[in-house]
Amino acid sequence: MLRRESFSRDRRTALISRAFAAGWLLLAAFAAGVAAQNSNTPANASANAPAANSSPTPVPLAAVIAESDAALAKTREIDAFIQGQAVPPAVSEGLPATRSRINEMTASTNASLADTPTLEAVNAAEREWKQVLDRVVSWTTDMRDRSAAIEARIAELNSLKELWRSSEAAFRTQAEADPAGSESLVPDDVIRRIGSLLSAITETERRAVAKRAEFLTVESRLSELQAEAEAMLSSLRQQRERQLVNIFSRSDRPLWATDPAGLRPEFVAGAASRTLSLQWNDLSDYARRYPGRFVFHGVLLLVLIAGLLWARRKIVPLVEEEPKLRRPAAFFELPVASALIVSALFSILIYPQPPRLLSTLVAAAAIIPGFLVVRRIIESPWQYLLYGLLGLFVLDRVRDILIDAELASRVIFSFEMLAAGLLLIWFYRSKKVAANVEASAYSAFERIRRLLPVGAGIFFGAFTASVLGFVFVAYLVGSGLLRTAYLAIFLYTAVQILASGVAFLLRARPFSGSSAVRNNRSLIVQKVRRILAWTAGIIWLLGILNNFAVREAVFSAVADLLGYRFSIGEIAFSIGDILLFAAMVWAAFLISRFVRFVLEEDVYPRLGLGDGASFAISSVFHYLLLILAFFIAISAVGFELSRFAIVAGAIGVGLGFGLQNIINNFVSGLILLFEQPVKVGDTVQIGEHMGSLKSIGLRASVVRKVDGSDVIVPNSQFISEEVINWTMLDERRRIDIPVGVKYGSNAGEVQKLLLDIAARYDQILTDPAPAALFLGLGESSIDFELRVWTVDTDGWVALRSELVADVYNSLNEAGIGIPFPTREIYLQNGEGGDEPK
Repeated sequence: MLRRESFSRDRRTALISRAFAAGWLLLAAFAAGVAAQNSNTPANASANAPAANSSPTPVPLAAVIAESDAALAKTREIDAFIQGQAVPPAVSEGLPATRSRINEMTASTNASLADTPTLEAVNAAEREWKQVLDRVVSWTTDMRDRSAAIEARIAELNSLKELWRSSEAAFRTQAEADPAGSESLVPDDVIRRIGSLLSAITETERRAVAKRAEFLTVESRLSELQAEAEAMLSSLRQQRERQLVNIFSRSDRPLWATDPAGLRPEFVAGAASRTLSLQWNDLSDYARRYPGRFVFHGVLLLVLIAGLLWARRKIVPLVEEEPKLRRPAAFFELPVASALIVSALFSILIYPQPPRLLSTLVAAAAIIPGFLVVRRIIESPWQYLLYGLLGLFVLDRVRDILIDAELASRVIFSFEMLAAGLLLIWFYRSKKVAANVEASAYSAFERIRRLLPVGAGIFFGAFTASVLGFVFVAYLVGSGLLRTAYLAIFLYTAVQILASGVAFLLRARPFSGSSAVRNNRSLIVQKVRRILAWTAGIIWLLGILNNFAVREAVFSAVADLLGYRFSIGEIAFSIGDILLFAAMVWAAFLISRFVRFVLEEDVYPRLGLGDGASFAISSVFHYLLLILAFFIAISAVGFELSRFAIVAGAIGVGLGFGLQNIINNFVSGLILLFEQPVKVGDTVQIGEHMGSLKSIGLRASVVRKVDGSDVIVPNSQFISEEVINWTMLDERRRIDIPVGVKYGSNAGEVQKLLLDIAARYDQILTDPAPAALFLGLGESSIDFELRVWTVDTDGWVALRSELVADVYNSLNEAGIGIPFPTREIYLQNGEGGDEPK
């Protein structure tokens, strides 16, 4: 019997999903009726409505005690809440410092904008302003939430005050109208109790109003800071746009025409000191506001180091067993460096909008260890480029410190560009480098080597532009290319480390105990590596857009494209909606494949389920998941199912006429999956087709015949027609071989010979035992039949052929003839007599 292999290689399933919804016309008619009723309402209808500010119903006298106690408890609860509210220390302490910081940054930014700063300086200033703005926005959101909570309590107090004032007035009116005196109907204690309650409510309300005023004052000051930060960010964006428009214009004098005073050591040292002091203050302020993030990063780093140290001890025996793991094991030889690289991957999530010094430290913690790790896994010729890039990276960090010393920074940048271009030219022309490349890697070396003159040309162009005073374009192109190279090295190293970690993790418990992992370890590593590579590629692409200052323009264009809306009838959707829908359905397919893979590799074998039951469960899960994903995707893109009412009606008509066969086959497929008259893997015979049932789909099933051809059979035929299932209850199959011998042969001898033949074959079962039956006396022969049983459902045809040949040869050797039909023909002569001829 043909066995079903892994679904990821052989199974092809299809999904036909239809969404039916009805009733939207009734809802639309109802909405239209309501709208018409509202539009026909007279203008003076509001006069008949009850007054919005009508007095509340007074509390009944009998319930005054209980209700007043409850109101007093509620008032005390609100009072406790109000007294527990205060401006957060981060806001109260940070607001004056932020005010001073914004004043300093405003003066510095205005001065920089007046001097036409470089694009790099604009981007740096924009990052700092975004950091300040995010801090102010978070404080503003917190204060608004607190103010809203107090506002809700004030509304509750107002409701209580109105209720008990109304009740007090009613009781006083009732007491004054009583001729017998107020004591008979409304006791004085009740009036005093209500007065005491109203005093408590009023006092609590006064404190709440004062607290609200305090919060609103802070919120107003924060709003002013937010407006200033947003204004400065707008100015910086406008400056960047102007620079991009005039990027090829000269923005500064040539280097030989600049004032050399900007290169004096005391001036450069002072600028570096101011920059470091400012960046250190920003980092200190960031650490005070988010200490938990630094603690989390430190804990993460320690956990990674400990895990890599533990893995390094476990890897040695694995590498001895599998020498191909030696290259991935190189990452575990430097656990601290590898841990720094991996932790740097999470820094984007740990430190949103980090200060510039923190970004520099994280970059150094990622790039420098990355050079050390990559050096162990790449060929020696490429290490020359690594060392060169490492030196350029150090110069870049020095230039970050000298950002306020523009001339010194420009000189260092020009040197960087010249050095980078010369390095690439040397690497391209060096025969020593080419001679050290291994033969297996030479083709890849040549492909990369052809790009080196292009990179060298860009660096030389940036050097020339910087020297001549075209600083904007020089910084944009040169720094962008260098940072893109740094990011590529970091991402390549991170992908290799993570993929190597996965490769070794799959060989450790509990993953090593999984059949799915043991049988598909290479495939899993390959898939994980591909996912990591795609992820790194996307991050690298985003980095390129950011490094060349086109991210916002590209994102804006993509957002406009995805937001473009068009309609079909009354249904309107955008390109983004279509892509979102497709992505969610595609994700559902991937999830379904993964879950079915785990079920078939690990779960079903442990439960001992047969092929049919496991296939039925997997198929039903697959269809349900896709249907659920379809409706979730429909909701996610904002479609209302009621809008499909007309479409559903049209589909219903189509189902009643043109699609009835498809529905018939679909329902028949469900019956096959649940009732299981035939299962995947069974040997079946339907009509003239006989073979192994390979799959049961939505519309049709596939039967693979013994000649290797696949027959697609509609599911309805398995339900409506006669089907022979040779392996429904078990895999035993009987083989019948008719044998005819000539008259005069010994019947017992023939039967013994047939049984001896059957006993020579291991494929033939002994239970049920073979049988040699005397069937009868034929016209030309004595008829026997050899009946044997086998479980070889795939090779029974070949076995029958061997048996027939063996029977024929054995009969000939025993001298038992096999007759052939004979006929006597009588010819009638002319006299009417018959004479045999």
